[in-house]
Amino acid sequence: MPHARDVRGLRFYMLTGLIVSILMGLAGLALISLFFDPAITGIAAKYHAEYRGQSLFFFVGIGFVGFALFFVVVFTSWSRRLLWIWHNTMPVLMDLSIAISTAGYSRQNGNPFGGDGG
Repeated sequence: MPHARDVRGLRFYMLTGLIVSILMGLAGLALISLFFDPAITGIAAKYHAEYRGQSLFFFVGIGFVGFALFFVVVFTSWSRRLLWIWHNTMPVLMDLSIAISTAGYSRQNGNPFGGDGG
């Protein structure tokens, strides 16, 4: 985000995550329906026996639905928490100082900061 407090960007990422999670959940439901009744998903009648009762479709479908529910909860709580922080806290100016000491490094080990080591 170009600006630290870009709420529109946050909402865009939240909405994108929710859409992907919903699509993942729908794919999981389609896989579960292949386990129980393949006709729901539009599979030709001659292939129903190959899909019905296959536990792989059921477990992968349950996994997709579980991940989708998890990510929906994560995206909504994460965005609500960030918006709460944005509305209820003020930015604080801070000073930062960095001190680099090369006294602990010898020529044998090399100098990680460049130069000749010392």
